[in-house]
Amino acid sequence: NGDNFICFVCGIICCDSCSKHIDKCPLCRATLRLSLTERINHFENLLKRDNYNYLYFAQYRIGSSFLFLKRYAESLYWMESSAMMGFSLAQYMMGYIFLKGIGIPKNIELSFEWFKLSDKNHFLNAKTVIAYFYLKGLHVEKNLSEAKNYFLNASVRGHSLAQNNLGNI
Repeated sequence: NGDNFICFVCGIICCDSCSKHIDKCPLCRATLRLSLTERINHFENLLKRDNYNYLYFAQYRIGSSFLFLKRYAESLYWMESSAMMGFSLAQYMMGYIFLKGIGIPKNIELSFEWFKLSDKNHFLNAKTVIAYFYLKGLHVEKNLSEAKNYFLNASVRGHSLAQNNLGNI
């Protein structure tokens, strides 16, 4: 039926034709016999648990699944729910969604705010994106010194793209 399978443990996507030949995720060995819709239902069931640790992760995974399906309104709802709970990867994705205008109009200001929040919650990739904002003057005044500081901060933590960009400034 052309449905893809997504491992609900590690998130790897396996196409329908490949998944017919295997029962377990090639990465983490979880079962692949659930369709994307069944996996979304699995995450929705996780949301019903009284365990906060599952909640933000489940919301993020549901949002990611809907994004993959190009069901943008549902994706945005779940991604934002996770981001508002403080999940830095979801905050980063919200920044990316607004930056690129995926399913919504582009909004550089909101994008920058989401990236800043993700950075505040220690998501390393956000530092590099914020540095790029300062380097190019997107939404903020162009500031080479501030860009260098963000690239340097990410570089000392091992972010190779930040190291490369820092070397090019």
